[in-house]
Amino acid sequence: MALTKYKLGDLIYEIDRRNSDRKYGLDAVRGISNNKEITPTKASVTEDVIAKFYVIKPGEFIYNPRTTRMGEKVGMGFNDTEETLLFHLIT
Repeated sequence: MALTKYKLGDLIYEIDRRNSDRKYGLDAVRGISNNKEITPTKASVTEDVIAKFYVIKPGEFIYNPRTTRMGEKVGMGFNDTEETLLFHLIT
């Protein structure tokens, strides 16, 4: 079986889905670590700010540019849960 070469951009696309309707609450807020793990958030978050958070559904990847340091580590994770999660990313 021959392998086909692809550019990463041919296989993925960006989704910009926000919690503007506040459908998801504080219990859905998570963080992303340099170890590529989705973790409980360390941030102090209130209900009035979660409308700007990104909505990541099961089976989707999350990339956090804030945890990427000069190519040394990449803050990226995969939502392998059955829950929809919220992330706050500054881009």
